[in-house]
Amino acid sequence: MKNQYVADINDFRKYGLIRSLLKHNSLRCGVFWMLTDRDSSRDGELVAYLKRPEKNAHLDQELFHKLRALVHDFEDRTVARVRQEGVLPRSQYFEELIPDDASLRASIFRKGLLHLRDSDLVFFDPDNGLEIRSRRRGQKLSSKYLYLDEVQATFQEGHSLLIYQHFPRIERSTYIQNRIGQLRDRLGRQSICTFSSGYVCFLLVMQSHHQTELLGNIEQFKAQWGSHFAVAIH
Repeated sequence: MKNQYVADINDFRKYGLIRSLLKHNSLRCGVFWMLTDRDSSRDGELVAYLKRPEKNAHLDQELFHKLRALVHDFEDRTVARVRQEGVLPRSQYFEELIPDDASLRASIFRKGLLHLRDSDLVFFDPDNGLEIRSRRRGQKLSSKYLYLDEVQATFQEGHSLLIYQHFPRIERSTYIQNRIGQLRDRLGRQSICTFSSGYVCFLLVMQSHHQTELLGNIEQFKAQWGSHFAVAIH
């Protein structure tokens, strides 16, 4: 996650998903931003949707207006402002930058899990998603990835997981199945739900004791946001 992405169209969809998962229950969310420094790319400029409330605001009126205020009123597109404005209910956040250095990263990761220990659902928001073979931990730009042993450690603490995943330029259904296979190799045959939208996918790995509270909300989310997401339970 980079601050320059805050309030773009993917953020709108992302927060809409999380807010939907937290409806009608008492689940608490921990947001592990996996924050990285701004760069010179133009990523995050996709905010034209905020000029079309007639097309988008009905999906989540409160969310839409909070994000529009971040861009047009506060002019403060930062994760700190997301926290301050209460964009997500019953949520706490870990906002430290993730380094490339492997030993420093391990220390920060442990600190983040401790900070979010009271959360039921932990959302990981890496720039790119789950690890890839060509980018070992400790290499330059490894901070853009979430590593599978980190996923495993978090799940073993009793948290359900929601993971951001950017799609590479390959066939998507096969790619999703491969990622699900990697997660199950680490976590066992857990119930996994995928939410695909544009160039991104969110992978929800549910602890058995959270399934009842989450599954009903997933059906409601499909009805509300179905034009923006393809939803599947695996």
